Amino acid sequence: MATTNHHSDHQSHTCERTTVNGNSTTIVHDDRTVPRPLRIPRHVLLLSLQSPSWFDTEYENLLHALPAKSGRILKAEDPEDALEMLSHREVANSFSAVLIADHGITFPRHSPIWHLLLKNYIRKGGRVIICCGFPCGVIPRDFDTMFSEIEGLDWKFAGCSRGEYGRAEAPGQEKDALSDVVDWNAVKLRAEGMKPGESWYSDSTGDSAAAMAKVGEGWLGYVGNVDVDRDTAMIILRMCGFDESEGGQGVYLEE
Repeated sequence: MATTNHHSDHQSHTCERTTVNGNSTTIVHDDRTVPRPLRIPRHVLLLSLQSPSWFDTEYENLLHALPAKSGRILKAEDPEDALEMLSHREVANSFSAVLIADHGITFPRHSPIWHLLLKNYIRKGGRVIICCGFPCGVIPRDFDTMFSEIEGLDWKFAGCSRGEYGRAEAPGQEKDALSDVVDWNAVKLRAEGMKPGESWYSDSTGDSAAAMAKVGEGWLGYVGNVDVDRDTAMIILRMCGFDESEGGQGVYLEE
């Protein structure tokens, strides 16, 4: 697996290329090659197999809301790189959370990536949040097929509508950490498929615009807002396991 990481701050700019191979890494830094033991810091993985050109601009608020202590944000656009990362247990375990940022994961040719996420990451205790460009790109049939592969989960496509979605009581939510009502244009989950405690925000019909479910030892989150706002970023932040007080200038690293 190879990723190119760009880290910038007020004092320095570095570029590293990291290759994972068995139990070691090779770091190429300033034209120097240094083998190191495989001690991978925790990161957030942004899985964007469609890689829309507008993502970085549209979701700037989300990228900066991720707390610096979560580590760097790694962006995986190439399917082979994503497969290799998730195949290495040590690498997969290094992710604080995985954000599925577009609907490319639903393509049949990318199904091995989804299966590895379920097997090696979510069921082992990881957090995967489906969000960002996913709701506005996915088609209903692929939406339902993807979730049907998770035993015990009955999430199904419920259409898209704009309106107010009220907050529901759900695990991991403080009383006033998130907005009580959001005004979203959202792709929803059917109310009939929601188990108690799964829905985070729902409309008057009970359909859910944001939900989170326990899968194995981990969690699967869904945020269906097709637009970009602060509430969306804060809800994704919470689903990742961070709270608002931890928010800060997360470092964005291009794959």
